[in-house]
Amino acid sequence: MKKLLIIASFILMSCFTASAQIYVGVDLGYGLYTATNTKLSQYAVENEWKPSNMNVTLNFGRSYSLLRTELATMLTLAAEADDDSGNTIEYSNYNVMINLYLDIPVSETVKIYPVLGIGLASSKANFTVSPKANEITGKSSLTFAWQAGLGASYQLNEQHSLDFTVRYLDLGEPDYETHYHGWAPEGNTIIVEGKDFIQVETSAIKLDLGYKYWF
Repeated sequence: MKKLLIIASFILMSCFTASAQIYVGVDLGYGLYTATNTKLSQYAVENEWKPSNMNVTLNFGRSYSLLRTELATMLTLAAEADDDSGNTIEYSNYNVMINLYLDIPVSETVKIYPVLGIGLASSKANFTVSPKANEITGKSSLTFAWQAGLGASYQLNEQHSLDFTVRYLDLGEPDYETHYHGWAPEGNTIIVEGKDFIQVETSAIKLDLGYKYWF
């Protein structure tokens, strides 16, 4: 994983030494997330959540005719979702990606593009597990993340452009080091507290509307 990031970073920085057009931008997005337990603690149950989250992405990149490289950082705002058993997750995410685009001209002002990206992600989740009302909070370690997508851009003028991108985002299977408190597993009235961990596989379909300023 580290080797891939080092190679991608080298390619990105080496491109910056050539003549190219620079841009900065911001994307506002909406993500349909899927979070599934893949490793359980004694206070978790096997379940799947589908939170829908708003996200904001800041990006910086360079365009070399058809090829475009980009460094992007995305913050996913916290949102809640229930599974079929009434277990609740409140989920948020932060990630940094190095992205590669292939801009294909359709007209003088319109381009379509595929995009591939790799990076690192960190997630935060609060779980409420029914029926014992165990509350589990945790922050994940860094995990390898990747994305793939398709989009289109419209050049308003030399300095301003708009774009729309559909992305599939895979955030891996982070371990959450959790802190829990709630009813004891036997169902009596003793309150229990302690530390544990669970593992949750997370992915998303994202819809992003972006604006870029070109220098």
